[in-house]
Amino acid sequence: MLCCSVYRETYDALPKPRVQQTSAPFALRTQRQFSQLGMSLSHTLWKLTEVGLLTAFTPRPPPQPIPPQFRMGLHCAYHQGPGHETNHCTALKHAI
Repeated sequence: MLCCSVYRETYDALPKPRVQQTSAPFALRTQRQFSQLGMSLSHTLWKLTEVGLLTAFTPRPPPQPIPPQFRMGLHCAYHQGPGHETNHCTALKHAI
């Protein structure tokens, strides 16, 4: 049984792989904090587009089926389509 105990000691000494925390429920994840820009997101998008640091997405049709939070009456300049306002665009916050 010496071979088994040596194997067990070697196995126990190996570093354990890190488990990703992406399986945590959404409510338990910490919410990302964004820096204050001193101007609206729509104005920031305009300025960054002017100097070539950011490009708006190519327009796409609305998703099917339409999600409950999707608002056809609101327009996002970053996504170039309906769904939400530019000033509330999470993707734009992450891009900046």
